[in-house]
Amino acid sequence: MMGDIADGFLQTRVIDFRTSTPTWARRWRGDSHSKRNDVYAASSARDANETTDSAIKHVVPLAFVSFVAGALLGPILDGTHSSHNVLHYTNPSILRFGDVYQLETCWWVPLLFGLAGIILGVSHPLLDDYHDTKNAKEMALPARVTRPSAWFVASAVLVFSFDYWLSGELAQRAVGSEHVVAVDVPLAVLALLTWRVFDNTAGGAFMAALTAVCGPLLEVALINALHLYTYTSADWFGTPSWICWVYAAGAPAVGAVGRYARRYLQLTS
Repeated sequence: MMGDIADGFLQTRVIDFRTSTPTWARRWRGDSHSKRNDVYAASSARDANETTDSAIKHVVPLAFVSFVAGALLGPILDGTHSSHNVLHYTNPSILRFGDVYQLETCWWVPLLFGLAGIILGVSHPLLDDYHDTKNAKEMALPARVTRPSAWFVASAVLVFSFDYWLSGELAQRAVGSEHVVAVDVPLAVLALLTWRVFDNTAGGAFMAALTAVCGPLLEVALINALHLYTYTSADWFGTPSWICWVYAAGAPAVGAVGRYARRYLQLTS
């Protein structure tokens, strides 16, 4: 009798040990899980704060670099439209480089392109930071875009420069013909390819679309309200239909300059 009771007791204890978890173990496991969540949340918040602090720290020098880049490159590219007899200023400033090149521009053009440089050069890195704080590491943006090399940036700028020149060349050849087929389609395809190769991010797509809309709207005001310049062949309120694609192609290039400049500032600060 005593042996049977002992065997039953032992079997009961073995069953209880195998099929149940002690209270202290459940509490420890729950506390450990809660602590891990707290550590992860604190780490995420710390990384987000560090990213925000870094972004704010570099905004002013990044804006300066972006302004200078836009103010220097913009008038040169814009001059290709004048040289193709696509655009002319009401009160132009003519810069002659011997018998080789003549640049038609105006005093306010560098300021306007510099402002555009600030908007695009600063917004792209900030949108990258916003993406990183809202998404997991598995969805991280490609490093070749967010931390571009000098060759990558130079390539983006050269492609955009070619796009600007091509718009003037195509528009000059298409005088009196259908712009949509002769000019808009090639420039639209080139703008899409430029974004795909040198950006390919949702933030970059948003900025390219925003620039393609806001750029021509600003030109409508400059042409019709201030009468600062005119297009030789215009379609919409004094502007050509194809100019929006030039703006769209410019966003990835200027964004690449801003990303490179911000990365340089981070490494040297």
